[in-house]
Amino acid sequence: MHAATATGEELHPESFLDLKARLIESQGFVRQAENHMNDRSELSELQDNKCVELEERLASVEKEYEELLGRNLGPADVEEVKDKLAKVYSDRRDVQANLMTTSETS
Repeated sequence: MHAATATGEELHPESFLDLKARLIESQGFVRQAENHMNDRSELSELQDNKCVELEERLASVEKEYEELLGRNLGPADVEEVKDKLAKVYSDRRDVQANLMTTSETS
C-alpha cells in the first residue's frame, strides 16, 4: 500500500479491508499472548503463596515438635535430636533445591 501511494496510484477499498483483517488477526494474537502471560503470572503467584504457607506451617510444626521433645527428653537427648533433625532438614532442602534446578533446566 505504501508503494502504491508513493507512486500516486489509487488505493482500492479491498486493500483497506485486507489491512483491517490482518490488523484484527494480529490484535487477536496479542490478546492471546497477554492472556497467557497473565495466567502464568497468576499461577506463579498462587504457587509462591502456597510455598510460603507451607514453609510457615513446617516451621510451626518443627517448633511444636521441639517443644514436645524438650518436655519428654533430657537436655543431652534434645541436643542430639536437634542435630539429627537439622541434618535431615538440610539434606531434604539440598535435594529439593537440586530437583528445582534440574526441572528448570529441562
